Formats: sequence, structure tokens, C-alpha cells
Amino acid sequence: MTLRTKYKEIMDKIKVSEELEQRLESNLQQLSIEEEAFSHSKTSLRKYLQIGTMVACFTICILGLHLKLSKIDTPPLEENYSITSVKTVEELSEKMKFQLKVPNVSPEFKVVECNDLFESVAEIVYSDGVEELNYRIGINNGQDISGAYTVYSDIKNSTIGHTEYTLKGESGEYSLITWVEDEYSFALQSSKPLSSDELLQIATSIEPYNKN
Repeated sequence: MTLRTKYKEIMDKIKVSEELEQRLESNLQQLSIEEEAFSHSKTSLRKYLQIGTMVACFTICILGLHLKLSKIDTPPLEENYSITSVKTVEELSEKMKFQLKVPNVSPEFKVVECNDLFESVAEIVYSDGVEELNYRIGINNGQDISGAYTVYSDIKNSTIGHTEYTLKGESGEYSLITWVEDEYSFALQSSKPLSSDELLQIATSIEPYNKN
């Protein structure tokens, strides 16, 4: 029921002056216009909400279809993440595609693990039953092959002959040494921090592996 209809019902029951009736009629017209505008705005709002909902649903459907097609059509990446373990240094030497070189470590350190990492890096782990030495060698364009991501505050460079060695550790004791020689990349990591001289002594003892 509109305001105009309600007004007529009320005016049929009461008597007012002509001037007052004209003023009431004028006010009623203004209210009727505002009522119509409000009603129109609600209808428009409902329409906008309905359209917005439809657009959102359509977007979700398209996105879902795109993800599904991407999953189907995209071929898997072919990368080599293989790690192969062998029992002896001799087996590791035969498996690698380059000449294996090994350090001269103290007699109490025995080989406990030999790994072929991604067919490009040889890893040998030595242990004396308490501490470990992790040695790696590979042909890797001079990149760091240590696999160590610890941030050290003490970094020292030492040049012996034509080779530059980088030692990393804390407060004058070093846990990691890396270097590049010819086409080879090397890394030696000690579970127990050592002096720079101790690590350099092991690093400079590297020789080609001889099974005899």
C-alpha cells in the first residue's frame, strides 16, 4: 500500500482546510517520489548483487578449468635428484665419470659412507667413532658443492701455490673449507671445529685415488 492510498483513506474520515489539504498533498507527492526512488534503488541493488554473484561464479569456474588443464597439459620436469650409496671408495671411483681424488686423513678415521650425488659429486664420510669428516669432490664449474648452508661469522681466504682456499667458522676455529683446482670443486667439512692449519693440511693432501 502506497502513501497516497493511505492518505486518501485518512482524508475520507477527517475534515481539514483547503490550504492545509494542499500542503499535505504537496508533502505526500514528495514522499511518494522518495518512496519510489528507494524502491527502485533496492531493486537495482538486488540486480547488481545477482550480477556480481554470477560474475564471481563464472570466474571461479574459469579458474578451476584453467588449473585442471594446466595440471593435465604441463609435462613433469625431468631433473636428476638421484643419490646412490656404495660400500667402498673403490666402488665409488669406478662409478664416477671423473678421476676420484681423496684426502690423506689420520689413521683413526675410517670410511663409513660413500655416495654418488646426482652423478656429478662424490662424497666420502670419515669417522673416528666420535667426530666426522665429510669430503666432496665434483666437476661443477667452480660452484660450492659443500651442501652447507650455515652462516659463519669468520671467513678466511688462504692462497697456497695457485690455489685459493676459503675457510669458514667461528672465532678462529673452522668447520668448512672449499676450493677449486683445475676443473674440480672440493669441500671438506669437520664436525669438530679445527684450526686453519689443520684443515689446510688435509685439503692440500688430496691425491688421485689408487686402489692399490
